[in-house]
This record gives sequence, C-alpha cells and structure tokens, in this order.
Amino acid sequence: MSVYMKLLVAISLTITLSHVIVVHSMTDKEKATILTHHNFLRVLEGAADMEIITWDEALAEEAKKWLTDCDLSKTKMGQVEGEHVGFNVFTSSGGNIDLIRAIQSWYDNKYFYEYSTEFCVPETPRECKQYLQMVNSQTRLIGCASQSCDGSSANSSTSGASMHLVCNYLPMIVAGKQYQLGFACSKCSSGAGWCKERLCNRACSKPGKDCECHAVCYNCGTLDEKTCHCSCTGEWFGPDCSQPCRDTTDCKRKVAEDCEGSVYMQSFCPVLCGQCKPASGNSTGTGAENCAPVFAGQLGAKPQIPPDGGPAKEDGKDKDKKDEDSETDAASNCQYQQLVLYAMLVITHYYMDSVSTLQ
Repeated sequence: MSVYMKLLVAISLTITLSHVIVVHSMTDKEKATILTHHNFLRVLEGAADMEIITWDEALAEEAKKWLTDCDLSKTKMGQVEGEHVGFNVFTSSGGNIDLIRAIQSWYDNKYFYEYSTEFCVPETPRECKQYLQMVNSQTRLIGCASQSCDGSSANSSTSGASMHLVCNYLPMIVAGKQYQLGFACSKCSSGAGWCKERLCNRACSKPGKDCECHAVCYNCGTLDEKTCHCSCTGEWFGPDCSQPCRDTTDCKRKVAEDCEGSVYMQSFCPVLCGQCKPASGNSTGTGAENCAPVFAGQLGAKPQIPPDGGPAKEDGKDKDKKDEDSETDAASNCQYQQLVLYAMLVITHYYMDSVSTLQ
C-alpha cells in the first residue's frame, strides 16, 4: 500500500472514530450510590412488602444499547430474560450528572401522586411513572448507564451538549397499588419475613448478617423463626395470615395445573392452588381475631379472650369505626415518619463531603 493510500485510510479512520458514541459504564462507586439511594427512598414509603434492589449487568447493558444513538424520543426498552423492562431517564445540560440529585428528582414526583386513590396530577402522568417505578415493591433489579450527547445526532431529541442517565428496572410497574403499607418485611412476596435494613431480602434462608426476621403472624397464625415463615389457621392466608382465603376473579379462567411453579397463582388463587380453606360467604375469619399478633422475637403470645370467657361481641358499626380509626392512626404515623426521614435525607445530601458525579 502506498504512503498516499495509508494516509487516506488513517484520515478516514480518524473521521469515523470521531463520530463513535461511547456510553459510560458505571463504576463500583457509582453503582453503590445508585443502589444506596434507591433503597433508602424505598424505605421511606413505610411498606410491608418492599424488596431490596440489587444491581443487574444485563439491565445495564440494555440501557447502554438504548442510549447509543442519543435518541430520547423512544418510549420502549428491550426485554431482559423475557420480561419487559421499566426505565427512568434524567437529562442534564453540560457534561456531568449528580447521581443523587437525578434519582431524587424521580422520587420527588411522589408529591403529584395520591396513594389512596392511585391518582396522578393530570399534567404530570409521565413523572408519576418515574416515582412509581422507583417504589414498586416487587422491583428487585436495576441497571443503569449514562451518555454524553452533543445534539448533532440525526436521532437526537436535544440540542447542544447534554448528559443522559438511564436506569432500567425489573419487574416493570403494573396497574394498581405499587406496595402495601404495614410493618417492614411483614408481607414479603417470598412468604418469609427476612429483612435487610427494613427491606425484604429474599436471598436469606436462615438468620444471619443482613437476614433479620421481621415476620408478623395474625389471626392465630404460628411463626417458625428459623424459616421466618407464618403458618396460617382456618380461613386465613397470606405472608402474615391477614387475608381471607379467597380467589380473585381472574382465577375463574385458570386450572389447578397452572399453580405449579407460579408465585402469582399461589398468591392470588389460594383456593384453586389448595393453599388454604376457602372463607365462607362474607366471613372475614373464624374467631381467630381474638388472638394477639405474634411478632418475631416475641413467641408465646396468648389469645386475648374477653373477661366473660366468650367471643368478643362488638356492634358491627363500632367494630368498623374502630378498624377505620386504627388504619387512620397508622397512616398518620407512617406519614410523620416519612417527613422525618425525608428531612434527614435533605440535610445529609446538602452537607455530605462528597457526591458521586458522572463526568
């Protein structure tokens, strides 16, 4: 090859490489920052079934692919392990992103959302989804990537230099309540109440580091602290024995064979799957409400029997009023705790010595 041809090849290669977009892979420190802040904010929700989030490289790789052409107008992410991926996007002008501020901006959209009604302010439906994806109790995996774009890409949705952060989540959000309020780890979907820093840790099989038993058993359910699992009695069901044993309407289209290996079926179709004795009529129990809840570390709680030795007799309206007041007090206490923790978060963030920043 002549010197002239070599020079042309070199020039061509240089021009080609100058247009190659390099997506930033997260360092171990950045991964730790993303995980720590996500899990901290998830604790603030006061949920009983909130799973701890861990890092997943397959999700991070999918985020890299999505960012390659700097086209933020895309509304779908690819699939990972056959499941659809949920994702959040943050954009900053200039050449860096404060990871904590980015994650916090998604979570702060919680104030556009009403938990009790599942209502989002009409002007901000997309932002509500950012918050909901972060606090979906069953989301267990996350993977993120970042990309610097100059706005010159044909598919770019921004003008001028900008930095983009994308985080992928599995599972993605679904319609309905994103989590259940209650004692931390008392309603983990795994069926066992193993806890790590107030989040369900399904990686546990016995007590130990990062594996504390926080199970609570209602309605005369018994607790095995070695497995951190409640065994329910009568017509009660669920991780904490607080649900009457009934199938959902979707179960009418299912058969018993569908139960095998399906966590969803066993949770929502307990009668069909033979998990418990069907609750009769409008019954909410079989007298087991006279039993005190059993908390991990407090085994041996005895049934609370009225002084006359018979079952508690309450007027239906009085009982409903008492239950309503109890739920209201619990919700108020939960909101107060959230405000205190949120204030601590703000103080910590603005006075911390160093913040992980993407360059």
